[in-house]
Amino acid sequence: LQLYLCDLYAGCQLVERQLPAIARHASDADWRTEVQALAETAGLRAQRMHAASEDGCEDGPDNLWMRGIMDDADRDTRNISVGPALDLAMIGALRKAIAAELASIRTAKAIAVRLDANAALQALMLNEAQLRNADEALDQRLETLA
Repeated sequence: LQLYLCDLYAGCQLVERQLPAIARHASDADWRTEVQALAETAGLRAQRMHAASEDGCEDGPDNLWMRGIMDDADRDTRNISVGPALDLAMIGALRKAIAAELASIRTAKAIAVRLDANAALQALMLNEAQLRNADEALDQRLETLA
């Protein structure tokens, strides 16, 4: 369980650090604010994972899956002009990040149930709910842009 919590922690920290630079390329202020808020909530999810871990996660390995997603999103900001096409690419990247995090959360939840780790399970459930809400909001924005 510790491994999954620290992997989630690392992924959330990465999103929190890299997403503000990506957000600057959003086509309008509302969208920029929405992306910035996603970075802030990633920080909250990281805090929950750190608190739920037994030994802390400061020296844990990088989350390679999330690194790839964020690097792709950053590349898009350099290769796609600001506007609807970039907004769509940003939505895609954000939804990939959410899907990756949710996959890890589901596994960690199963382990937490098996180990009767209720504090970790509660933190994971909070993060899962937050991600589902974010994904729904991104899906609505995607429908609006499409």
